[in-house]
Formats: sequence, C-alpha cells, structure tokens
Amino acid sequence: MTPPIPIKHMLKNHLDALQEKDLWTFQWHLVNYKTEGSNHILRSQLENVTREETVDKLVQVYGRDGAVEITVDILYSMTQNDLAGRLFQAKVDLIKEQQSNEPSTSTVREMQRDADSTITKDLSCPTNNKPSITCTPKSLSVSNGGGNHFDPSAGHSNDLKSNQLQTPSKTIRLKREAFEKVKQFCDSSVEYIKRQRHDTEQKIRDEFGKLHQSLKTEEESRIAELKKEENQKIHMMEKITEISRDTFSLSDTVKEMEDLGADDSFIQNFKTEMERAQNALPDPQLLPQALIDVSEHVENLQFRVLETMLSTVKHTPVVLDPNTASPWLSLSDDLTKVTVTDTCQERPGNLERNSSYPHVLGWEGFDSGKHCWEMVVGNQTKWRLGVTERAKDRRDDEMWSTPQNGLYVIMKSKRGYTDVKGKLLTSATRPNKIRIELDYENGTVSFYDADNNTPILTYEETFTQRLYPYFAFVETDDDDNDEGGKRKRKKVDSSGGFIQICESKVSVTVT
Repeated sequence: MTPPIPIKHMLKNHLDALQEKDLWTFQWHLVNYKTEGSNHILRSQLENVTREETVDKLVQVYGRDGAVEITVDILYSMTQNDLAGRLFQAKVDLIKEQQSNEPSTSTVREMQRDADSTITKDLSCPTNNKPSITCTPKSLSVSNGGGNHFDPSAGHSNDLKSNQLQTPSKTIRLKREAFEKVKQFCDSSVEYIKRQRHDTEQKIRDEFGKLHQSLKTEEESRIAELKKEENQKIHMMEKITEISRDTFSLSDTVKEMEDLGADDSFIQNFKTEMERAQNALPDPQLLPQALIDVSEHVENLQFRVLETMLSTVKHTPVVLDPNTASPWLSLSDDLTKVTVTDTCQERPGNLERNSSYPHVLGWEGFDSGKHCWEMVVGNQTKWRLGVTERAKDRRDDEMWSTPQNGLYVIMKSKRGYTDVKGKLLTSATRPNKIRIELDYENGTVSFYDADNNTPILTYEETFTQRLYPYFAFVETDDDDNDEGGKRKRKKVDSSGGFIQICESKVSVTVT
C-alpha cells in the first residue's frame, strides 16, 4: 500500500504564502463554496481560526483530494495564479511519486478521478489561465487530447475510453456555456457603449457651448470698451477744434472793433472777459492722451480673459467614476453628485461595477502625494465616506465592504459616527461638510468637520495599493444580523439621499 499523501502539510505551506487579508478572503470564498451532494463549511467554523485549523476543516469536510481541488479553484478566483499553479503542480508531483511506487489498481483509479476532475475544471475555466500539466508516470500513458488520462492497466481500457469521450464533451459544453455568457455581456455592452458615447459627446458639446458663449460675451464686452474709447477720443478732438476756432474768431472781432474806433474802455472790458473765458479752458499741453491706448486693450489678453473665465469655471478635486456606480445610484452630468434612486437602472455587469451594494468610486486613484476633498451629505442618515483599494471583483459586495480589503472610511448610522470596525466615535460632531485628507507617503487618512476644522478620525497604515475615493449609502441596520453573521439586506431610503463633492477655489499663479 502507498503511504498517505501529506496533503495537510502541502496545503499549510501554500496558505502560509497568503497575507492576513488574503487569508480572510480565502476563508470567505471557502464559506461560500458549495458542491452538490457535499457538506460545506459554515461561517462560524472559520471565525478567528489559524491556517492549520483552516486546513483541518478543509480536509474534514471535503477529504484530502477535494481540499486540494477547492483550494486551487479559490486561489485562481482570487487571481493568486502563481500560488494556485504551484499547488496544482505539487499535487501532480505527489501523484507521480506515488505512481513510481507501483500503486494498487484501486489507488490509481482514485488518483485518475482526481486528476480528470482537476483537469476538467482547468479546461472549463479559460479565463483563469491555469497551467497545463503533462505527466509521464511510470508504466502509465498520457493522452494528448482534451485532458490527461492515466491508463493503469489494460483491464480497465473500456472505462478509460468512456472517460476520454465524456471529459472532452463536458469540457466543450462548459466552454460553450461560458462563451454564451460572455457573448450576452458583450451584446448588451455594445448598446450601452453607444449610449455612453452619445451622452458623453452631448455633455462635451454642452460644456464647450458654455465656454464659447462665455468667450463670445467677453469678446463683445472688450470690443464695446474699445469703441467707447474711440468715441470719447474723437469727441474730445472735435471739442478742441471748436474751441480753437472760437478763439481765433474772438481775436478777429477785437481787431475789427479797434479798427472801427470803438471806445477804449469797451474794448478793454471785452478783452478782460475774453481772457477770463480762455483761462477757464484746459491747457492743450495738459490734455489727456489723444490716441487710443492700444496696449491697455491687448496686453496679456488671453491671460486676462482666462482670469475672468475662472470666476465662472467650476472645479472639484475628485469626480465620480460612472463605470463603478451601482444601478441604484444616479450621478449628475458633471460627475460631482450621487443620488439614491427608487428604481434599479439598466447598466452592464462589468467587473468594476457593484450590482447590489449602493456605492461608487472616484475616477482617479492615488498612489503618491497629498490629496484633499470635501463633501456635503444630504438628508441621508446612513453613509460611508473615505478611500479604498480597488477590489479584484467589485461585484462581490460583502467581501468588498470589509476592512481586510483596504477600506478606510467614516460611517454614519443610527448609532452615530463609527470607524470601519464599528467603533463609536464619541467625540465626533455632527458635520454638515466633511473633509478627507490623504497623505500617501506618511500613511494617513484623516477626516475633519470642514466647517470648523475639527478632527474626527485618522487611520494610520502603510499603503501599498492605489487608493480611490469611496462614496456609499448604507442599506443595513447595525444590529440586524442573521444566524451566520451576515447583515440583513434593507432598502436604502431615497428621500433626500445625496452626496455632493464641493468645489475648490481656482486661481492662476504667474511664475
């Protein structure tokens, strides 16, 4: 008899390669792993357990070989492809080593079933990029067809032929089902992409239309000022000409009066009045600039127009990413406001989107530097605000909303304000506007009451992943849990529920 395969030791070694938060994710997948005709592991059985205890429970429920298969599947679903590949190869190596000791027919049959089952899963999941393992064991043959098939003895050739026919047929069926789902997704996405292009193009045209109108208004205003100065200068020139003409006429009148022998006293009084009138006129040498001040109108024209436009231009430090928005949320055209809706909207089930949990991410992630943004929260009484790492599969809302997945938020519920672990923030005020400050290099995420600059909560961590602004409405009650610890789902109150990203001050600095 062949000695038992040290499966537990092999599984333990591979789970040791997982970080703590990845181990928790593995355990979450394990709880939700269901197979026909078999028991499954309950959530309560994996609470606060070690890696060794996790392996023990795996082997206890699914057996040694089943534990390996399930572990490989879960690791691939977590995109831990290298680790899953090494575990799969280790299993194959153990089978080859066992075969080299000339195992009994029953043992070989069991190994063949395990290998065929694992390879069938490999072929039915093309997106997992699982490795293709080719084995050349002692006195056994390998098929180069749809899978690897062991031939322990000629007496069982009929069983092998049956397996060789069934395995490719099942693989083709599973592949067809998978591609059919992909085709349905692609077909629905094409129409959605067309609508996205049309709507986005209209938004671009509308925004540029506003800019064009603003520029047109500014252009007309500046041309009107130029024409106004032109009229003033011309009017001034005409007045000067008229005064000069009148002065010459008075001089001629005085000379004519003298020639006619007018009374000297009369002439003297006339000259005195004429000089007084002339003294009241401005000195021609002190008159304002006679020509249009061209430099005043064109000096740094583009820059001054830009300064004027900035008074009407809106800017927010972050904007929302519509491709991550739940169908239960509606975003404003400028992607700065998110509102709860009464009905589920038709949106593709892409990997970036969560189809059930009402949250949305900021479009731009941060992996360096300091960043700050402020938000106003409407009448919604339950929400989460902060930053988070990008999940591998955001459609899984329960896994996505856990602290083990890089979620750093402040939460508002009927209990008050809490951190991500549910700890009540007793010193927190009731802010109308919340400011979030992210310092990536120093590893801090801080929350403030923006109206009075009062600190509320700070997380300290060493960040290794890109962080995205996170906005969510909570649809569960804090104390309503089922027997397994999962929160009961409740409808989000849509009355007055919104989150608005505040505008930032815009200025131009000349260096």
